[in-house]
Amino acid sequence: MDKKKFKIIKGNNNDSDDRISRKFISSYVTDTRLMGVIGMYIHWKVNDEDYYQLFHFDAEEYGFDNYISILGNNKERLAIEKEAMMGGLGGRFVSLRENEAKYLFQRFMIMNIKNNLPLPEPRSEYLFLYKNKIELTDEEKQFVMNKVCEGIVSEYQIINYFLMRSFAKDEEGAAYLSDENDRVLYDGKYPATLLKNIIEENEDGLSYVCESLIEEKLKYRLEISEITLKNENGKFSIADAQKRSTLNVSPSEAALMLNRSEYINIYSIDEGSDFIEMFKQKKPNALYNIHASVYLFTEFNLNNRHVKEKVYMLNGDIYGVYCISEANQFIVAGYDLDKMNRIEKYFSKGDFNDYISLIEKLEFKESILYEFVNSGYEDFFDFLSDY
Repeated sequence: MDKKKFKIIKGNNNDSDDRISRKFISSYVTDTRLMGVIGMYIHWKVNDEDYYQLFHFDAEEYGFDNYISILGNNKERLAIEKEAMMGGLGGRFVSLRENEAKYLFQRFMIMNIKNNLPLPEPRSEYLFLYKNKIELTDEEKQFVMNKVCEGIVSEYQIINYFLMRSFAKDEEGAAYLSDENDRVLYDGKYPATLLKNIIEENEDGLSYVCESLIEEKLKYRLEISEITLKNENGKFSIADAQKRSTLNVSPSEAALMLNRSEYINIYSIDEGSDFIEMFKQKKPNALYNIHASVYLFTEFNLNNRHVKEKVYMLNGDIYGVYCISEANQFIVAGYDLDKMNRIEKYFSKGDFNDYISLIEKLEFKESILYEFVNSGYEDFFDFLSDY
């Protein structure tokens, strides 16, 4: 890698934008708007040098919440940063025109300003995108929305997405799926997260009863609603949505509703610190957290197929969870046996095989790994003996 080709642009609010020769090359965005988040990157030529800007946007609460820039033709660095910021969103990349990319950026800048949300630094690097307001026709706005939203292909998919957007108080997202822009289903004070949804079809074949477990400010409720669909030549939309009842749920009851089988493999590790660095390189898109005595990595599916299921689970997009403990144990957890078999096969070959040895394979009827992560234990077997 030629390190001289990688630079971070140092912005200065006093720099004159007139001195910069900037040419738009391309832009791509993830089609994950209905999940509430999107990633976007723009490729420029700045004074004849490649310049990449990477953006992360949250449509529910945080707005424009992450930004990275790369100056220089460093494709390896670009791939790593793109994976780290957008690899877990589960969507595909769709091409944008320059005015469309600027329009999306401006929409989220307005959200941050309106809600007094902090902006990523250095602001001076991207404020030129906000300099001249982009005006699009209603048809052009719809065209952009179509690009950032995954295509709707099934009844369960549109119902789960609509409820997700409704509980999040995401009016734009819910309206996109409805045949009426002002359709309101959720009347909670704050945005809520859809943790689980069970769909049952009524006898008429077009209306559905939904049992939705939601979380709002650490309080749980079960919301019962009835959704009616319109199907015009395979194009689905929400024709009606009515709330039927609501029930408060305790945290323990919510945990019971979210229970599912968890498959766990325990490995011993040689050279733990080297293994952690290698794991980061091999799994750059995995979400990384450090806890008291463990390093935790969460890897997500490459798509959002779990939204098409009759029983939707928020964590259904998890591919695998990986825990490296201070006791030199590598603990791998999964929630689907086929995926778990693929994970086991992946770690049985290549560089990983030189570092780890399988000790035991376990199956639990409930999720247990996160309790270990938060327990303070270093050894998983010690934790189990006291569990």
